[in-house]
Amino acid sequence: MAKAMNIPILGLIENMAYAVCDHCDHRMEIFGPPKGEIVAKKMDAPYLGAVPIDPKIAELSDKGMIEDYTSEAFAEITAKMVHNVQKFSEGSPKVLPIAWKSKKLPLMK
Repeated sequence: MAKAMNIPILGLIENMAYAVCDHCDHRMEIFGPPKGEIVAKKMDAPYLGAVPIDPKIAELSDKGMIEDYTSEAFAEITAKMVHNVQKFSEGSPKVLPIAWKSKKLPLMK
């Protein structure tokens, strides 16, 4: 739909791609091998990464504090998204959407 409306796709994020064992850090692909990179390639969209199944996401969502969620995977995806927003907004005012104004995110320079 975005392509039909000539709206740039900033990237594809694969949600619930895997889970990580709390005891041994083993990565489990519960729903089979992730296919996000394949889908992104078919869509001609950047693949930003995969978010694991993480009970912290549900816990923070239930508390209304999802903005406090942090993880290495999420930080990497966020950095890629900020980069893509900068790239697609060249020539526009250098401002991030209000929801992105956080100490935890690398803001546009």
